[in-house]
Formats: sequence, structure tokens, C-alpha cells
Amino acid sequence: KYFENSISNETQNPAFDARLDENLNFILEKNNLSASYINPVHQTPKREFLKDNLENFNLQQYDYIIDAIDMVTSKIALIEYANSHSIPIISAMGAGNRLGIPECVVGDIFETSNDGLAKVLRQNLRKLGIDRHKVVYFKNKSIPNGKTIGSISYYPTISGAMVAACVIDE
Repeated sequence: KYFENSISNETQNPAFDARLDENLNFILEKNNLSASYINPVHQTPKREFLKDNLENFNLQQYDYIIDAIDMVTSKIALIEYANSHSIPIISAMGAGNRLGIPECVVGDIFETSNDGLAKVLRQNLRKLGIDRHKVVYFKNKSIPNGKTIGSISYYPTISGAMVAACVIDE
């Protein structure tokens, strides 16, 4: 068993609906209800992982935790929990504002560079006394794009495939 948590998954793929002429907000609204939209019998409640509610997830039942959370405080709480309960965990780092051929690597958080999310995470993990943590990250430099952080479609997919391959390999 493994636990995968990505609070941004439901908003990163609005294109499941082929009606391209529809308003993007309408498609996103449908996407947030995608489980019932695709299969009305299957109802999956949307649960957001936060530091305050991590006990509600019963994480001790899992053999491995896959962290794909974008929110730093939740990411830190999940890593801290996994470490304190001796549950293996791997985290996906930032894929935003990167272009070109992806240089995706599995490594330690303290070996990363060119990644703002990893930098903040490193600083916080040091404060908690956590001196190693497995991550998937991109060596490509992010290209500042004003206030908006976005990712080209294949970067998160490659990151997810690398995370999955790492878990399966172990």
C-alpha cells in the first residue's frame, strides 16, 4: 500500500473534457467533481491534507508515502510525520516555470539546486533536525514569469513517473 497526496491534481488537468469551446472555469468546475462526473456511482470526498488534520488520514497503514503537495506547511508536516513513524517517503519538488528537455533526478533534498520549493523545504527540515530526505527534482533552472507560476504539461508527468518508478524499484 502507498499513500499519494496531491491537492493540486484536480486542477492541473482540466482537459479531460473534449469540448474545447467551453469556458475554462466551467471545465474546472466539472473537473473538481470529476469522479462523480465520470462515474456517478463512485463518490470520492475531496480531502485536503493539512498539519491540523494529518491524524485523520491513518498514514500508518501505508508502506510508502508519495508526497506531491504544493503547500509547504503541509509538505513539512507530512515529511515530519513519516520520519517520526519510520514510513518511507519521497517528495516531488517544483516543476513550475521550467522549459526545455527535463533533467529530472532522484536525490536528496540537500543536493538540490534551482528549485525555490526545495530551498524553503531544506531550510525548514534543517530546523526540525531532518538531515536527509529523498526527492525528485529538476536540474533545469526555472524561468521567472512574473507573478504566475505555471508548468508545461510534461514536467509534472515526468516527475510523477520518476516518483512512481522509485517507489516500485524499492
